[in-house]
Amino acid sequence: MNLNGEWDFAFDFGDSGVARKFYEKKELDRKILVPFCQESELSGVGYKDFMAAAWYHRTVSLTADLLKGRVILRFGAVDYECRVWVNGRDASMGSRQRTSV
Repeated sequence: MNLNGEWDFAFDFGDSGVARKFYEKKELDRKILVPFCQESELSGVGYKDFMAAAWYHRTVSLTADLLKGRVILRFGAVDYECRVWVNGRDASMGSRQRTSV
């Protein structure tokens, strides 16, 4: 499943989104066009100054057939670090908490 397209997006200049529980939000205050990075004008954001962190959100529905095996989320590019939440639970690589999807 290709997840390119419009995603919800939020700046996190203070890198405090985890503390503010951004992962629980159902939508964020801006939109971004993926696969373009937030610095690109093509993304619809075009912010070129330093940004400590940014949040992306997308709702994806999986069929029962897709849930029969492993579900792998693969990113084509991540600038430095990526943490992933699935249904409000941290599913990042190296996380002590594992999420069954």
